[in-house]
Amino acid sequence: MNQYRFHQFNVFGERRGSGSAVVVCETPEFPDPRTLQALAHQFHVPRTVFLDPKRRRLRIYTPQYEQPYSAQAVLAAAATCASLGGEAGSQAFYAPHGEARAWNTDEQWWLETHAGAVRPAGLNRIEIAASLGLTESDLASEPCFVDAGLDILLIEIRSRQAVLQAAPHAQRLAQQVQVAGQIPIAAIWCRDGELVTLRVFSSDQFNLYEEFGSGSVAAAIGAWLLTHGSRPPITLKLEQGHTIHRLVTRLSVTHLRIDDARRVQVGGKVWRIGGGEIEW
Repeated sequence: MNQYRFHQFNVFGERRGSGSAVVVCETPEFPDPRTLQALAHQFHVPRTVFLDPKRRRLRIYTPQYEQPYSAQAVLAAAATCASLGGEAGSQAFYAPHGEARAWNTDEQWWLETHAGAVRPAGLNRIEIAASLGLTESDLASEPCFVDAGLDILLIEIRSRQAVLQAAPHAQRLAQQVQVAGQIPIAAIWCRDGELVTLRVFSSDQFNLYEEFGSGSVAAAIGAWLLTHGSRPPITLKLEQGHTIHRLVTRLSVTHLRIDDARRVQVGGKVWRIGGGEIEW
């Protein structure tokens, strides 16, 4: 039996009790994938990060599957290493998707992401709208896929009200958003000045999951803005979680900025709320 030390965080929360739950589990030597998946299922939070603190290697799991990349995971890992070693300045981490760099400034954690490739989705507008419980007239532009470490179907919506009223159908959405090698992920969003209302869904045809906070989708929106002619500098605040009905409402706030050099950065507050050891 092995013992693993873990740390629990809320990421992208303006308050300690808000945001998205992430567990960072210290694993100097990664166990086999089945053990990692079993541990992630046991923690049962949206993201479990298995961290080799010395080499800064990461493996990232949801309760159901492994992910190649997660902005939440990188920021939580950076906060963990900072608390363990008192390190300041920029930190590099290595996930299956590649290198990511994070740093802390003004009480927020930030990471720089690559401006992922944007490509047309080629989907029928009526069918994709129907899979979201919307009408074609609610779509503000053509849906597209953005590579933000994961392929994300990004759908711009005309109004905040339509974003909040969307009622996706798990099976229909999964059929529309088929991506080889990963679970389908779709994001709907509406921009009003510097505020973005955002909802992010994933579906395995039987179940529909809605995320509290997604830095990867924030980065995808940054890539979309650059591709569609927006001129930097750009600063946006993204709100997520309005429609997730839980005993405690946990609104997530993610910050997106694009500088004059077209560098896309995603940030937010990261709260450590506890930790301990798990035996396995």
